[in-house]
Amino acid sequence: MKKLFMMAIAALALMVTSCGNGQKANVENADEVEAVQTATDAIAKALESGDASILQTAIEAAKEKATELLAKNPEVAKEYLTKVQDFLKEHAEKVQAIVGENEAVKAVVSTVTDTSVDDVVNSLTSLITNTEDAAAQTVEDVKAAGVQAVEDAKAAAQQTVDDAKTAAENKVNEEVQNAKDKANESIDKGVDAAKKKLGLQ
Repeated sequence: MKKLFMMAIAALALMVTSCGNGQKANVENADEVEAVQTATDAIAKALESGDASILQTAIEAAKEKATELLAKNPEVAKEYLTKVQDFLKEHAEKVQAIVGENEAVKAVVSTVTDTSVDDVVNSLTSLITNTEDAAAQTVEDVKAAGVQAVEDAKAAAQQTVDDAKTAAENKVNEEVQNAKDKANESIDKGVDAAKKKLGLQ
């Protein structure tokens, strides 16, 4: 009886896990389908407009979406890029007619149409990694600058203390010297007075 109960629990857990994975896959597929529709719609509108700059913007937006999907699931990103690439290839004549001799737009189109999906993914992955590294370096630079600022502040505070001590010591020495000078002056006056009384002057 106990074995049957444990088996039932295991089966239930397996069903829940399977459903969870299925739901996750469905969500990812829905994201991909929506993303592809958005990208292809934007590219189609750009082709209708005949404006190279609008086409460039649409393709760059598609690449940005691919980067976003790549961070979540590389396989979904690959499928997305494949469908966008297929759409561009299907409309290659229109794309070429709009691009013409515009080198900037031609380069952007080429990064998607003339490159394998794996290479595009690798390129975007490198871009993400480089961006993350740059961000991490910026954080380290800010930390280092903060530490340096604290050290500079400590040094400045210590210098102020040292300057105050030096000034105080100088003042004391000056007052001691003045006292000595006054004492010597008084002694000299006393000696002079005594000499006069004794007729030595």
